[in-house]
Amino acid sequence: MGCQVNSSVISRLGTMSCISPNKSFQPTPTARLNLALGLKEMNILSLLVNGVLALALAAGMLFGVLCVRLARLPYNSEGRYFDGVVVTHESAPLVFGVLCVVSFVVAGLAFLLRRNLARKRRA
Repeated sequence: MGCQVNSSVISRLGTMSCISPNKSFQPTPTARLNLALGLKEMNILSLLVNGVLALALAAGMLFGVLCVRLARLPYNSEGRYFDGVVVTHESAPLVFGVLCVVSFVVAGLAFLLRRNLARKRRA
């Protein structure tokens, strides 16, 4: 037996009544979240992967900007730059460059996982 879905019930995130009056179906918390956010077929794993992808891209861009800005500073013969508040060492751009690359690798892996999840959902 299939369930008849009442659109007004779905909009209120309530119960869905089945053909048999004895049975009622409560949507899972994931289904309630998807309905509340207006998502059709996304689950918590997809939301998590999308969040990791967005954060990794943002972190990669931030670390890339910091790497370029620190690389352009005029360092002295000891490899230090003092702007009046902070002493920056000449190796700082290398550290931020590595963090930038790692962030973009994580973003790439999250994108591949997102694409595979989308393919499995369509199949």
